[in-house]
Amino acid sequence: MSRRGLRTGALALVLAGTCGLSACADSAGPLEGPREGIKVTTQCSPTGPEGSVFGIVLRARGQDPVTITSTSFEGSNLHEPRALIDHEGVGRDELVGAWSWPLTGELAFGPALMERAVDAVDAVVEPGSEVSVLLVVEPEDDARPAELRRVDIGYEAGGRSWTERIETVLTAAPDGCGGDGR
Repeated sequence: MSRRGLRTGALALVLAGTCGLSACADSAGPLEGPREGIKVTTQCSPTGPEGSVFGIVLRARGQDPVTITSTSFEGSNLHEPRALIDHEGVGRDELVGAWSWPLTGELAFGPALMERAVDAVDAVVEPGSEVSVLLVVEPEDDARPAELRRVDIGYEAGGRSWTERIETVLTAAPDGCGGDGR
């Protein structure tokens, strides 16, 4: 075998080994979050008795249905964050930015939206559709804000596994949000 062939083979092994060790998942899959032109979203919400709810829209591109297989969260002072899917909100113009939960009369559609939302894991997003991901954030220690910095949504489509990573700063603030949006 030539030197060039050996170098090419060695490079392929290094790349394969790197992905195998770091559990690479293609983040440019058919489920698309707020990545084009938006690097980091920043939102703050006063915390209600059951936390704060933040909304992000996801789009399913391609020909295959998308099945969400996992969610993971990174941040500080988080008490069991969770992700819900609302299949109807985008079509109804019922989009969530950020609000405390339960609502205190601010948005009439809030209770119905939360009732129809389903757990993100095992939810199916049909090709060409948009869904709202509702991120429920509560502080572990009620004296300090909770901050969600990253959400990874694992999913399968067309026989492949993918991860949509959403870099964000979502703050659930027990004492309210300051003038700087945090």
